[in-house]
Amino acid sequence: MNAVLKQKGAYYGHLFNSFDMRLFRHKLRKALISMAPIPPSVNIMVEAYCVKCRKKVEMKNAQAVTMKNGRPANKGECPGCGTGVYRIGKSK
Repeated sequence: MNAVLKQKGAYYGHLFNSFDMRLFRHKLRKALISMAPIPPSVNIMVEAYCVKCRKKVEMKNAQAVTMKNGRPANKGECPGCGTGVYRIGKSK
């Protein structure tokens, strides 16, 4: 019986091998991050770099977002060309 358990990756009654456990933790972490509340975007004045205009601009329609890895960021539009701009980090 123990030989069968060891062969399938389980040892002494553990049901998951290390890969299954990492996958489970990853999915759980991702689910918890997606449930985190996103703060409302009320007059956030954020400066970001527009790649198309090649200069720093004030974001139009800026929104505070949370990335997949849990870090805060700001997403908006360039007022000059309308391209989407993104700034990683908390708004000040």
